[in-house]
Amino acid sequence: MLTDGAVGYGRFTAYTRTDRYTGFEFALLPLIHTGDTVNRILGAITAIEPPFWLGAEPLIRQEIVELNLHWPDGVPAFMAPEVAPRS
Repeated sequence: MLTDGAVGYGRFTAYTRTDRYTGFEFALLPLIHTGDTVNRILGAITAIEPPFWLGAEPLIRQEIVELNLHWPDGVPAFMAPEVAPRS
């Protein structure tokens, strides 16, 4: 379970056994079903420029190219830089 929910998005490259490859982009959306914590994630993936062979050969390996998080309320407290107290 997660208490802070950020939208995840990015890109990855997927490869076939014959070294064909193509790029994908994805989005991961946190959902709250009951209570105050994120307990479900809705995801979507799409090929950026689908090649003719996509679906005919299995994709056996993936490499993340880019991964980003977008926090709905700005940067969460645990990631904010510490501010020295004023005297």
